[in-house]
Amino acid sequence: MSRPSSLRVVSHLVVSLGCLVLLSSGPVAAAQKIVQIDVEVVGDNPAGMEIVEMDGEPFRLWDGVFGGALATFLSAPDPRICVDNNGTMGCTWNCPDVYFCSFIGVPVPGDTFSIEVRDYDDSTFVTNSDDVIGKGSCGVNQVCRLGAAKVTVTQIPCDDDQIQVNFYEGAKKGRFMFGSGFEAFYPGQKYHLYSMLGRICKVGTKGCDVRTVFSMMTSQVRYVAPSDSTLPVNNCGVNELKSYVSPNRVRTFVDSENSTIVNFTLKGHLFYPGKVTRKVVSKDGWVVVITEGEGYGQMAGINEAVGGSIFEGIDKDLAEAVGKKLATPAGRAKKKR
Repeated sequence: MSRPSSLRVVSHLVVSLGCLVLLSSGPVAAAQKIVQIDVEVVGDNPAGMEIVEMDGEPFRLWDGVFGGALATFLSAPDPRICVDNNGTMGCTWNCPDVYFCSFIGVPVPGDTFSIEVRDYDDSTFVTNSDDVIGKGSCGVNQVCRLGAAKVTVTQIPCDDDQIQVNFYEGAKKGRFMFGSGFEAFYPGQKYHLYSMLGRICKVGTKGCDVRTVFSMMTSQVRYVAPSDSTLPVNNCGVNELKSYVSPNRVRTFVDSENSTIVNFTLKGHLFYPGKVTRKVVSKDGWVVVITEGEGYGQMAGINEAVGGSIFEGIDKDLAEAVGKKLATPAGRAKKKR
């Protein structure tokens, strides 16, 4: 498995947080799930990078002994996970120089499994290797504290291993595609977040309710994303969006129970990885659509600047369509009398 040469040197000079091992906990394997696993060091590192000083005493580097970039370069961990999925072991390469790493598209054998979080030390520079910093059991859609590690496991909708579901605003983090190796490394990754509210119809108008608006929103792709498509929205369907760049696709997850759709960007999209959530709710006397966009990328500023205005136009079209639906012939006849 290859990765950028600029990172290869760094990986030999820093500590690895090492291997997260997932093993099926029961004799009967449940259906495989595709998940995102976020690993964060939240306690003291049990080993760190060890260098023997001239007097023979170990000199331990961890959590910014020198401060700034030098401390990160010398002491930050390299998170890595290994998963035993029904007898087949698969491991990622490590995410260099991060205290937090998201692993995307990880197959797990069931709902609950045993986990080991390891500090995988390079034996060239340290006296010990493979120090366990946390172990126990965790499950899908759970947050578990395992020793000095915090592990978050989130099921990925539609079983699409390109999709990222959780995003974090912060300093230095890594991202890893489990199936295809080292995908990207984000030192001070650009994080974007925008939100807006679009009024669709006034509560009290006959037929104006959350169910009606959500039904209209999912009746055509152009009401859920910047698209010209008038086809109905299919759960887990892939939709091509209007763009000067191709491909510019999203996979749309439909949560009818909560009147919510989520558009997840796919590879090639201008704002990959990212997602846009659109939820229909009743608020302050109106049925509205709350839109929130979130993700990473070098165009974060542009996305925050234009994202809201794009969906403002979409909500305007949706409101017009709902208005026409509510203005039934029977309603007009009653109004004339």
